Amino acid sequence: MSKPVADHPRAHAAENRIAFDGLVAQAAHAIHKNRFRSAAVSLQSAARFAWYNHPGMFRSVKLEDLAARIGERLPPAQGMRVDLSGHVVHVLSQAYAAGGHTRLVWRWIENDASHINSVVLTGQQGIPVPHQLADAVAASGGQIVSLGVTSSSLLVRAAELRRIAESGVHTMVLHVHPYDVVPSIALANVPARIVFLNHADHVFWAGGSIADAVADIRPAGQQLTIAERNLPGSISTILPIPLTAPPQTDRRLARDRLGIAQDAVVIISIASGYKYGALPGDHFIDIHREFVLVHPEAILLVIGPEPEGRWQAVSEETNGRFRAVGMVQGLDDYYGAADLYVDSIPFASLTSLLDAAARGVPVLALSETVADSVLTSNDLSLTDHGVHYTDRAQYIQALAALTTQPHERRQQGQVIQRAVVEDHLSPGWNRYLDRLLETSATSPDEAAATPARSGPPATGLSELEEALVDFQSASGLAEPLWASRLRDAPYMPGLDRARLLISVPTGHRRDALKFMVPDALRSKVKIRLASLAHRSRRRP
Repeated sequence: MSKPVADHPRAHAAENRIAFDGLVAQAAHAIHKNRFRSAAVSLQSAARFAWYNHPGMFRSVKLEDLAARIGERLPPAQGMRVDLSGHVVHVLSQAYAAGGHTRLVWRWIENDASHINSVVLTGQQGIPVPHQLADAVAASGGQIVSLGVTSSSLLVRAAELRRIAESGVHTMVLHVHPYDVVPSIALANVPARIVFLNHADHVFWAGGSIADAVADIRPAGQQLTIAERNLPGSISTILPIPLTAPPQTDRRLARDRLGIAQDAVVIISIASGYKYGALPGDHFIDIHREFVLVHPEAILLVIGPEPEGRWQAVSEETNGRFRAVGMVQGLDDYYGAADLYVDSIPFASLTSLLDAAARGVPVLALSETVADSVLTSNDLSLTDHGVHYTDRAQYIQALAALTTQPHERRQQGQVIQRAVVEDHLSPGWNRYLDRLLETSATSPDEAAATPARSGPPATGLSELEEALVDFQSASGLAEPLWASRLRDAPYMPGLDRARLLISVPTGHRRDALKFMVPDALRSKVKIRLASLAHRSRRRP
């Protein structure tokens, strides 16, 4: 049965486009009035909204052009007195301990012994920097620079980022969040070579116009870069997700620590909880519930979602053999205990799957709607290895075969391990890095020469966009426009913050107050509180 028009993804995308265009128009008006700080925040809110509410396009040249215009009117840099000349500088919006985004950066640095690698954070908001990232940067001889303590103004941060880019750095690699417009404001026409790391290749992002090169992590992302972001193929190159050699984990001890029977067949899946968001019938639980019930030897552990709601219900129904365990910091025991890995549904978790494959654990993935796309675990290493399925019955049949046949598990695990190690671990991965860093620069003017799509999607991609809109809605990622604006309130001038608070729906204003604190102040307070807590823990 077809969806009602009001519920159709195309209708939602059209509504999202109207909201997006309205924010971009606000930014253009603010530029006309010389209110550049307000304009920058409006652009960031537009990109943030488009990130979680797909507007029917993956890039906006108009937004990027307005960002460049703001960049022409930046204030002088405050001078943080850091010298990163000759460094490969990785620019992140924020660094996290959990998830694959920051892990990619520290693994890159660990694998690159040929360059000094440093990190610049545009909006860390006082969040502690993961020790793995700090350790990797220190071992490389680099520095970590946080722009968030300089000022709450995006313009001041952009001015400082530009100063760094003009100080003789080797390359600037942008790992920024899709909404982050600080690089787009700062880095137009700078002498440094700019590489955009396309880690969020499934959604809208800002930054194509300033890129000399786009590092796509997989073929599906590269296809979207060229076909939908309308960036020239000459600036796109594949850089697989970097991995490091996994630790050796004693299987028996790992199972003992997790309280798992030694003779069980352990299946794991690891992803942020939202990646399992789907409608009833297509949910990860619905796909695997019957399988677990008819295979008493199987235990299916899902790391990421909280053990509540439907997850709690299926755990009770299976006596804990199919259960969610929430977010876990240390994953080595889960990987060490695993016989099989199954990908998250409907949105793949590529890094977690590759981590399993690098350990010799056989992996399976199901995508019933948009096969081999950016919503799946598409990857150079996984082609033609019996990993991906588009038919649910065939996927369950393959899962059953691997569950009941230990020899087949070992054989498939070894095959996929060799393929992943070749492309994702040093020294094999370094050939991709060398190609990226040594390729001659392409002018950003070429990147901006072709306007991003404003008409109908290219053939074969409309289904992807509909699936993306459905996923954002079902997973709870989609949010109203006022909520996206509120997240950027800490960067606004005071009067803009007050006006925004008044516009927030009445029932949400109390919660909105926490966003009224200027970001630089909030960051300094968090850093101070974390320092005091650390000192307190060290006292006898």
